[in-house]
Amino acid sequence: MSTTMLVLDDGFEFDFSLMAIHCSLEDYRMAFMINKCMGLRLARTKKDLTFEGYGFDVGFSRYLFEDEKKYITYNLIGNKCKARINQQVAGSGLFADVEQSTVKTINLVPEHKSADYLLMYDAHMKGSSINLFLNQLKEIPQIITVYEVEVEGLKSKTNLIFE
Repeated sequence: MSTTMLVLDDGFEFDFSLMAIHCSLEDYRMAFMINKCMGLRLARTKKDLTFEGYGFDVGFSRYLFEDEKKYITYNLIGNKCKARINQQVAGSGLFADVEQSTVKTINLVPEHKSADYLLMYDAHMKGSSINLFLNQLKEIPQIITVYEVEVEGLKSKTNLIFE
């Protein structure tokens, strides 16, 4: 008797590159600085990236630029979102049921918790072009560090599929 084994292949290929940016600027200032130094035109999208899997809604800011001449789409996404969580705490006596509020930081890509922003582009850069791109970003004085992230090694790479 032969055994049949079915292999489930998700069939999705991650055909984009990703950079992690460490910076203390607000999202609109970060987009402005990248636009100024890199010659892009990142603009805030009408809708943020929202997820409901945490028991509450979380939203991450998103800035988009589609370069029609080079056929490249750039996405600047906030990696951190602060969410206020209200929970009932059971007590006794005068304060029987008290509602307690805590603030929790949620990351879009938890493997890179310290990264403030993620810059996605749908073209694979190789060798000297990636180094040139990274060096141009490093010239922005407010950026602490920027580095390329290997997308295939991320456990949370499905969070980056939002089109």
